[in-house]
Amino acid sequence: EKVKKSILQTDTDIVQKALEMNEESLKKTKEFFITKSISNPRFFKKLNEAVQDFKKKESAFLKHQDVLKILKRTQNIIANAIEKASDASDMETMDIVSNNTAISLLSHHETSEANEAIKAVKPALIKLQKATHLERKNYQLEEIIPDILLDGIIDGLIGLFIRWENADKLNKAIDILKQISDDVDTYGKQLHKANETIKADYHKSLTETQKVKDEIVIASTSKDHPYQICLKRIETISKEFKDMVSKSRHEIFLK
Repeated sequence: EKVKKSILQTDTDIVQKALEMNEESLKKTKEFFITKSISNPRFFKKLNEAVQDFKKKESAFLKHQDVLKILKRTQNIIANAIEKASDASDMETMDIVSNNTAISLLSHHETSEANEAIKAVKPALIKLQKATHLERKNYQLEEIIPDILLDGIIDGLIGLFIRWENADKLNKAIDILKQISDDVDTYGKQLHKANETIKADYHKSLTETQKVKDEIVIASTSKDHPYQICLKRIETISKEFKDMVSKSRHEIFLK
């Protein structure tokens, strides 16, 4: 009886080990076939082409978004310069016709702000021109920057002349800045129109890439797919093995 139990236990352990090995083998086989299905040359080539196209479209889309950000920042800088120059021009004119120290100080402050705002336009334009094909024009911004060194400090005829000259420069600055604004806005419309095409291409490529991925999944899980037929056969063999082991185990208990 002890020998019989010992033999029975040994056979049971062997059977259990065989079943575990069978399950592990089936698992690895499935993983192998799934991998092979995805890396099938026909599918892989199609997916690789779709992914490469998507990467190009994505890169173009992201670069264009950066360009639009630079455009927006340039437009804001120009608009700010126009506003500051307009305010400063009004104050310089008021300073010319009045004889008030407070107005002179306020005028000097407004002109100083306009000076900085106008100076900021040129580097912003250069940055936009480098990022795009915007025509490089010489707007002669240096010639319209008001003098703030002596503005509001010297009185008399010289002080009056400086204030008059600054007011004249600021008025000219407003005209030139508006011209710059029109040029940038016109080109900006072209950039936004181009963005519609680039964005559409990007989303189309994204959709196409996902479509190819879905095709691979559908194909690899189709019951008619060669890999699925192989898997089905392997699972059948595995079941037959389990049935055989179960039968052997039953016979051991009957002995």
